[in-house]
Amino acid sequence: MNTPEPEKKETGTNWRRELLSWVRCFVGALLVVALLRIFVFSLIQVDGESMLETLHDGDRLLVTLYDGKWGWGELNRGDVVICRYPGADHLSVKRIIGMPGETLELFMGQLFIDGQPMEEEYLTYVDYAPFGPVTLGEDEYFVMGDNRPSSLDSRSMEVGPLTRGAIEGKVRMVLWPEFKNLD
Repeated sequence: MNTPEPEKKETGTNWRRELLSWVRCFVGALLVVALLRIFVFSLIQVDGESMLETLHDGDRLLVTLYDGKWGWGELNRGDVVICRYPGADHLSVKRIIGMPGETLELFMGQLFIDGQPMEEEYLTYVDYAPFGPVTLGEDEYFVMGDNRPSSLDSRSMEVGPLTRGAIEGKVRMVLWPEFKNLD
C-alpha cells in the first residue's frame, strides 16, 4: 500500500512574500505622505516678529498649499499666508490686506480700502507712516505684517503687491508651542 508523502512546507518563500508585502506597504505609505506634502500641506516655522501678536518667533504652523500655489482654494482679506517675495530665497508669513482691483492707503495709522476705513482687530502695533494710495492689478494681493513698524511687506518697493503665484499657501493653525486655529 502506498502512503502519501506529507506535504512539504515552503518556509523559504513565505518569509520572502511577507517581507515583500511589508516593503510594498512602506513604499506606498511614503508615496502617500510625499504626495500630501507636495500638494496638500506643509509645516512652517515662524522666523521673526513681523506678525506679533498673532504669531510669535518659533511658532510651528500648518499651511495648506492648495489655497496658494496650486490655486485651488480661495484667498480672502484677512487670511494669513505664506508667500515668496520677488527674488527672495526664503518664505515670509503675512496677512492679505488688499484684494485684486482695490485701492489702498494708510494715513495716520488707519487703513483705507477704496476710501473706506477698515477695522483691523488683529492689529496691535500700528505704523503711522503714510502710504499710498496704490491700486492693485487683476492678479495682485497686498500683504502686510500685523506688527506694522517691524514688517517688510507690500509697502516696500522691493516687495510690492504680490501675484497669486507668489502666495504659497494659507496658514490654518499654530501647532506648537500653543495650539491656535487661525481659520
